[in-house]
Amino acid sequence: MSVLVEAFSVIIRGDSIIKTFGKRGVFGVNRKKAWNHFKEVCGSEATLCADGDLVRYGFMRSEDVLDFINFLESKGLQWHDGSKVIDMCYCSQEGFFIYPEDKEISHEDIRLLELIGQDKSGKESNIMCCYLEGKDPVNFVNPVDWVYEGSLSEKATLIRLNNPSDQYSINTQNELGERVGVKFLRYEDGLEVWLDCTSGKELYAGTSVSEKASSEIDELLELEKRGEGGMVLLLDVPLSKEGDKYSQGIFTLVKKGDDQPQTTKKFHLAHGGDPEVFDEWIKQKEVTCEKE
Repeated sequence: MSVLVEAFSVIIRGDSIIKTFGKRGVFGVNRKKAWNHFKEVCGSEATLCADGDLVRYGFMRSEDVLDFINFLESKGLQWHDGSKVIDMCYCSQEGFFIYPEDKEISHEDIRLLELIGQDKSGKESNIMCCYLEGKDPVNFVNPVDWVYEGSLSEKATLIRLNNPSDQYSINTQNELGERVGVKFLRYEDGLEVWLDCTSGKELYAGTSVSEKASSEIDELLELEKRGEGGMVLLLDVPLSKEGDKYSQGIFTLVKKGDDQPQTTKKFHLAHGGDPEVFDEWIKQKEVTCEKE
């Protein structure tokens, strides 16, 4: 078995989900309860699928992938240890794994494969899938309402974009096999609105993370994205015990017109900070406040 890979996908080991989100009882971990807990925490199942070994969540934007990975790591899962993936990996429907810059990371026993078949009309269909080494990937699983016709697997290729306001992030293919653009229009209620330049229809794209998860994408990160504040690193704090795994210090944001640095754990983690250092720093601040 294998799981569908479209756009940008986070692939998570099923056993890691059970271990992280399950509670051990007299008879061990209840796998069903652990799975339901994971789905409750992550929310929307629109791009979720699982084959028993791997679980896949899909996203339209790479930024949303990193937010989701940070969210999962805050819950106890781990992306990689600097040399190999641990609980999850990040890949593209173009058929490659994605890692932090300057990192050569082994994806271990997780594999990508392009399946070639036929759609309902008899035309050749190409679908990217992800599977565990040693398993037969031919039979793949997909999200509940997914169909090949009209899907990203049928008509989309992804390209890197620097600024969504003036570049295309997706190139699609029309009925004649010609490349046409999907152009960014605006943000609306937390979603991106795009224009299909062939049909004239508006398309919506956004994160698959639930309201619970997306609510943890805090104001400071949004202010930084909009250029309404600058990042300041506090160095007079406990040192990370993890060596080069994390950046040293506490990452904070100073809003324009204000001189007081502010931070949240999510903001700190998003910039590569050590979660244990943040927790220790908070404890020290609490002790100081009590003394005052």
